[in-house]
Amino acid sequence: MHRNMAIYCARSFTGCTNREIGQYFGAISFSAVTKAKDRFEKVLLSDRTMRRIFEMIKRGISRFKGLTPPTPQLIGMPYSPVKIIGRDPP
Repeated sequence: MHRNMAIYCARSFTGCTNREIGQYFGAISFSAVTKAKDRFEKVLLSDRTMRRIFEMIKRGISRFKGLTPPTPQLIGMPYSPVKIIGRDPP
């Protein structure tokens, strides 16, 4: 469940594609990223506790609104959506 939340956050709060996100979550396919995101959306609709946790994360991320992460072209390497949520890529 937490992995699905992390994938959902990476998809929702970064400009990364499903393929890029999949690379950082253990080389999963872009369609698996979509499925994980869809599964977590269903959980948000049915699980009040998970929805509260997600809202706290969302509020924390919104504090950084206006800060633009470096683009891959600027730093010369792929941007890691996982780094945003506190986990280094494998």
